[in-house]
Amino acid sequence: MPQRLSWVALLALAACQPSGSPRVEVEETCATTPPTEGELLVQRWTCGEQTPASGEGTVGDLVLANAWMRVVLRQPTHALTVPGIGGGGLVDVAPWGLRDVVHEAIPLVGGGALELDAYEVLDDGLRLSGRVQALPGRDSPGGEAEITWRLDPDAPVLYLDGADGLWLNPQSSQRWADGALDGPDVTVLFDGDLAEDLGGARILTEVTALDVRPTATRWAEDPLGIPISGTAANATRLELAQAGTVLASWTLTDGVFEGWAPPGTDAVRATAPSRAPSAWTPPGEDLTLTVGEPGELRIDGPGPMSVRWTAEARGAYAVVEPGTVLEVGAGDIDVTVDGVGQVVAVPANGQIAVSGTGRDLREHWVSVDLDLRGSRDFRSATSSFGQLLISWYEGASFGLLLAEQDVADPTDSGMAFATGSRMAWDGWTVDAFPWVGNRRQAAHGALDPSLVPLDDVLAAMRGGPGTDRSTVVDLAFLEARGELAPLDVHPDGVRLTHPLGNPLVTWAPWFAMEAPARPVGPVTWAWMADASVVGTLEVQRALAREQTVAGSGPLITLSVDGELDHAPLPDAIYEVEVDWEGSLDEVRLFDGERELARWDGVSRPWQIQADADRLVVVGWSLAGDWATTTMRDRLPVED
Repeated sequence: MPQRLSWVALLALAACQPSGSPRVEVEETCATTPPTEGELLVQRWTCGEQTPASGEGTVGDLVLANAWMRVVLRQPTHALTVPGIGGGGLVDVAPWGLRDVVHEAIPLVGGGALELDAYEVLDDGLRLSGRVQALPGRDSPGGEAEITWRLDPDAPVLYLDGADGLWLNPQSSQRWADGALDGPDVTVLFDGDLAEDLGGARILTEVTALDVRPTATRWAEDPLGIPISGTAANATRLELAQAGTVLASWTLTDGVFEGWAPPGTDAVRATAPSRAPSAWTPPGEDLTLTVGEPGELRIDGPGPMSVRWTAEARGAYAVVEPGTVLEVGAGDIDVTVDGVGQVVAVPANGQIAVSGTGRDLREHWVSVDLDLRGSRDFRSATSSFGQLLISWYEGASFGLLLAEQDVADPTDSGMAFATGSRMAWDGWTVDAFPWVGNRRQAAHGALDPSLVPLDDVLAAMRGGPGTDRSTVVDLAFLEARGELAPLDVHPDGVRLTHPLGNPLVTWAPWFAMEAPARPVGPVTWAWMADASVVGTLEVQRALAREQTVAGSGPLITLSVDGELDHAPLPDAIYEVEVDWEGSLDEVRLFDGERELARWDGVSRPWQIQADADRLVVVGWSLAGDWATTTMRDRLPVED
């Protein structure tokens, strides 16, 4: 068996200059342009520009490129999407100038993946060897195997030797059809077969080659492909549809298009942000498509506002500065500003002003929406952005976009949010999302939860070694799992259920947890120095430090007289005060499971004797609102 390579040895191996033809480059330069036809680039990832748009390539990965496309293969220590196995899978693949289409494709041998013993950079690819490990919840034949990725210098084809299949996690904007992943601009054709759809991930068999091409050229050699060409001034995309269903779309450059439409296409149209789309037109050559003229909407009002509009042109926007002018298209438009809708008539090349109330930002707190849902829709960026705007309308400043058993790919929203994945079955859920320090802007998803033993769920949702993901479980998970102490991976947060009845009973599992875990709820308030400037890093830092308040909306804060830089001393007396905003009829303070103080609708200072390192405040109302906060290890003073 080959000797296991150290991380240093692997980096040295990736940096060496192999001989042979075609020409190979592995220097530390940041190569971001295509090689000439017939040549290859083989280089360790050195800069962000080497990763295709929406890709996950990062330091330590291997970049392969020819004149048509570029490929990023995962660094050797661990896979991106499946815990417990080595790297070497395909994480990015795209023609030059177009978006990545693969989250990760892991080579399989007999249904298992490799734990690497050797990772060898070749003059045209990468050779992997190691022990065959079982995928989560599956059997594997064991033994050893060798797998090789090779990039063709003369064609947009990536070859896979020694494997008998792929564990494929696509980007959520891709859809599977007839042996290919079809995306807005890129298509990957596989020469194998779909063996199993796991609700996001797919297992493919007999895969030996991946043909990567722009969607506009996919049907060039298909006798049923329909040639189309023409111009669409001011348009940015072309949509191709059959019976009203969009089959494919292309990004337009300078309003010019030329390519082949899928078989069965009966209509095409051009679209552009803030303009009405062109009319649906039968496919053909030398077409002229005309999008609508722009009209302007000026948004007036104090503070940040949310705006969306619906007409032939539709959109959504988070307005931070009063007086912002938006191009929305001409005509009657249904506009919603801060949740209040109205119909306005916007003239072409003219301007209409509408007003909003603005949102009230608290000085040190922002609200985090933990119940947003992602979508596997072909146009998931649109639906994901809609979910984020719903959160904004309801007053949240930050959102966690969770796609059930999948990977979300939202558009840039202008708001702060993070993407993640969710496992849900048997009445309980586990959520995971990445920390901002990790460039991979999606947590691993697509695992079939029925295949993952309960004891391994937390580790699986972390996606492998390290702490670059955060996991949140609900109380039902704690009940199903039982004692958490023996777990190697502990949840970072616990989603609390609605506290009807005795809160000591409702929240007892959380009180009794030996592993640290912050409370979270549908709405979780996060503390930061300046709540008017909110970003992913600031919110995640507050979550990690437990500077949070969980609940259904109300905000409660705990103040302790005197800032403590240590755990509460035995028999020490502290003066505490609890304040809240929102409807709470009763508020209680606990030390573990022991009640220390109670407020019945009125806040007032209270002296307590604290002999533990944890104080918990719980509040609820007869109307169903609730909130809770915890202070652990030290008792920060609210400034």
